Amino acid sequence: MNSHQNAHGVSNETPVVYECADSVEGILSAIFSAYAFHEQPTAFHMGAIAQLSLTQQTRSITTDLNHAQRVAQGIERKAGRGFLNVIMRAATSDNNQRGTIIYQCVRRAMNTSKHNPCATCQSSDTCHRACSRARSQGLLCCRADPTIAPLLALDKNVSNEIEHMKQFIRFEQCDGSVWYARCNPNASVMPYIMPWFIARFNTQHFLIYDENHHLAGLWDGKAAHIVVTDTITPPPRTQREHDIQRAWKTFYQSVSITERYHPELRRHFMPKRLWRNITEVATNPSEVPPYNQTQG
Repeated sequence: MNSHQNAHGVSNETPVVYECADSVEGILSAIFSAYAFHEQPTAFHMGAIAQLSLTQQTRSITTDLNHAQRVAQGIERKAGRGFLNVIMRAATSDNNQRGTIIYQCVRRAMNTSKHNPCATCQSSDTCHRACSRARSQGLLCCRADPTIAPLLALDKNVSNEIEHMKQFIRFEQCDGSVWYARCNPNASVMPYIMPWFIARFNTQHFLIYDENHHLAGLWDGKAAHIVVTDTITPPPRTQREHDIQRAWKTFYQSVSITERYHPELRRHFMPKRLWRNITEVATNPSEVPPYNQTQG
């Protein structure tokens, strides 16, 4: 094999684009492959056909949970748990560039730690000097850094989406003592919102369906399950739920103050893309929309 070729028989100077699974594990597996084959891919594509230039080549990366775990452990060891948490959240974003952004930030974090002489110091937890762990965690404060800034932007967007789901998910009481809710987040945040709702529902069964990512989160009172499904048919609503929804819509309309109505501010705090799954503003064809809905 030519010395300028990698294990795939491709020149190391040839720009390469990685194609990996659209998941956290898929991105981490691709990062493992980049280090294993001494390549620096120019872009990561998840579950989509890459738009290549004439000089680029594409490489398909198979998801390997063991490789993904090793990369996660390496990130935590070199850059700290906080940096790994940001990486994991950013990987759930819907931004098409998330794989590339995460890869570049991981390389930056690894290089920052690699060139620090005290990277393997056993006293790094208590040392007051600028040890590798402190310096790596400091990368999260580099908001103007062209490599770190996009990662922090992804993390902020995902964190905001998690908060939106906590605030605006509306449950319906269905037959069989099951509570059901639909949502349409701009990030695959089901793993982050399920523990929050489980802590509040306790032993009560509930089901949340993410329409955008085709994920269903189920809590049966003892264990949580997240499954991929294109369609879901919940039990019918109870009559009590119909009555409560009508009462809630009436209350929401009655407390509206016409003189203080501010549609732009309302859309800022309650994004309009979420309205179809929010009981008080969702328009039912059989009902007259509330005042705010007709104005918004």
